[in-house]
Amino acid sequence: MKEEDQNETREKAKWPRLILLLLGISIFIMFLKNVPLGEVWSILTILNTNVILIIMSLTVISILFKAWRWKYLVKKTMKTDISTFFSFNSVIAGVAAGSLFPGRIDVAKPLLLKKRYYTKLTEGFSLLFVERVFDLISIIFIFGISGLFVKNLSYKITPVLFIFPLFLLIFLVGFLREPGRYGRLFEKIVSFIPLSGNIQTKIISFARRFINVSLETKRQKIFYGTFMLSFLSGLFEVIRLYYVLTYFGISISLPMTGVIFAVVVIVSVLSLIPGGIGVNELSAAGMILLFTPGSNSVIVTSAVLLNRFFAYYILIIIGSISLMIFKNKKKTMIKDD
Repeated sequence: MKEEDQNETREKAKWPRLILLLLGISIFIMFLKNVPLGEVWSILTILNTNVILIIMSLTVISILFKAWRWKYLVKKTMKTDISTFFSFNSVIAGVAAGSLFPGRIDVAKPLLLKKRYYTKLTEGFSLLFVERVFDLISIIFIFGISGLFVKNLSYKITPVLFIFPLFLLIFLVGFLREPGRYGRLFEKIVSFIPLSGNIQTKIISFARRFINVSLETKRQKIFYGTFMLSFLSGLFEVIRLYYVLTYFGISISLPMTGVIFAVVVIVSVLSLIPGGIGVNELSAAGMILLFTPGSNSVIVTSAVLLNRFFAYYILIIIGSISLMIFKNKKKTMIKDD
């Protein structure tokens, strides 16, 4: 009976994901409908090999920092030494899996970790959420540092833009510093919410595991190392976007690119659309056109699509292939047993 209930819950959980994914695809199609695709295609087809290699190299470097971060966190908190190659593949597979789940949650990483190194799945998922906290901190940090050097933001707008990220940053850093206190506060809040006892217990149980991993992060004193790897990964994404925009002749500064990158990521995550499909492209093009008056919309769209292809869509293809290979290997191992 319990298994039937679990299957029913999984089936119900698929629908919100599917609806959000379809919404994202619809936004993406609407975005493309307003673009002269023939002109965009003609611009993209004249790219030389060196440009593509540079964009790909910047993407690989960004992923490498994420792979080193995952390897570092797993070793420090779970006492498991995973290879850089496995970690790198896990990150790419995670991007593919994240295209099916809201909030860019790459569920493949803890699953692959469990199958390959026999770790606890609950610990892997908890560590994944810790990783997301560091992602948010690094994105807000990039936004804050970049914003300080942007000259064309008016004095009236700047404070408003900084208030929410500042409070969020204080909250996240405070959580990583004192996870126990935040955990107890969260449990009290959940206990007041009118939920069924079973759901309430599951939420509190997961929260406790998450807090335990966070406490381990604090005990191991790995805050600065993890933050630096997260920041460097984000920085190379900013550099890639900046390179693409300037290659297309768009007059934009590196700090302004950093602000746009950070805002687009936050908007994509808050939209809950898997992978930020549609939302990412639309918000990126809109912000670039807003802050670079006189830019050609076709050129901006071409730049956004090119950057997005190498930042996300190509990783979905590679990650999906990686997951299929892993699945086939798993089936072969079961047959051999």
